[in-house]
Amino acid sequence: MRMPTPLDICFLVISAILFVMYIFFLITLVVYRRSQPFRSVFFSLTLTLGVVDVLQMFHVYLLLKFPSFGWMTNSFYLKLPQPVVKYGIWALAFNQHLAVFIIAVNRFSAIVIPHGHNSRWSPFATRAANFLICSSGVFFVFPKIVYNSTIRYEIVDNITMSATIVWGNQKLLEKYKYVSFFLNLVVNLACFLMYMSILYVALSRHHRTLRAKVSMNTRKNTPAPDAAIIYHRIVRSQSRTGALLILWEKRELKLAMCGFIIFVCMFIYALGVVNMNVYGTAKAQEAKRSIWLYTSDLFSGINPLLIIAVSKSVRNRFFSVLCCSCESTLTPPSSYYMEK
Repeated sequence: MRMPTPLDICFLVISAILFVMYIFFLITLVVYRRSQPFRSVFFSLTLTLGVVDVLQMFHVYLLLKFPSFGWMTNSFYLKLPQPVVKYGIWALAFNQHLAVFIIAVNRFSAIVIPHGHNSRWSPFATRAANFLICSSGVFFVFPKIVYNSTIRYEIVDNITMSATIVWGNQKLLEKYKYVSFFLNLVVNLACFLMYMSILYVALSRHHRTLRAKVSMNTRKNTPAPDAAIIYHRIVRSQSRTGALLILWEKRELKLAMCGFIIFVCMFIYALGVVNMNVYGTAKAQEAKRSIWLYTSDLFSGINPLLIIAVSKSVRNRFFSVLCCSCESTLTPPSSYYMEK
């Protein structure tokens, strides 16, 4: 058994904290699922994503990182059946990316084109979206499961008994690698465009509100010839001092920033996928998976941090569950975008 590197230990500690935090976050979603804002479509999708994220965090360490440390290699990992190994390596990651994409579509629908949003996201549509998220990974890895190929653990160091997953059919691995990278880029681009549209709508709404407010004040207190001059002066002064702070307090803008953070994690994840070694030795393949594995930890555990940071109501419910003091009566939600 080899000792984990300082970077491995750092990510192990971070992942353990995020894992425990995510469990309590999921408990919060379940406990308050019949109250606003948790009964919304957004939180229904978030709950499904959360289950997939937790399984992915557990899977990455159980099937990939622990054997690389040489833990229980002979007694457990070398005896795992083929279907388990074949499913675990790609399916959950595909579920994650599809869930992030569907949530981005939901937020885009609620904020950018709100007319008809509730009818588009009916209970049936929500159930269908959740089913698609849960089942998509199986369909993605189905060709790999039925294809006549082997995916096994192989010892890369006879002293430490470190092991890693190796594909018997490297051409099939190469196809999965580039298909995954292409789909990842498509999801990245789509999410980026949708969240930038949310940001643009938030800025436009604020600017229109500011113009209307200034226009009303100047018409009341200023003669007509001077109204335009004073209007421009007020707009400039307000935009330079308090506009950024006001914008930051807007829920839509916060959501766009959170979406951009997720986009960055997804983009680095895509770089980790394309950086994977296909035709090298088992040891070379393990070394090239480091970016992918480290990014997977952050991508899987960052979602509750962002939601708790954005919404005070969610934050209060989370800490009430954390302190085992769930409230019997709930106040109205403080987040506009989570109500829809």
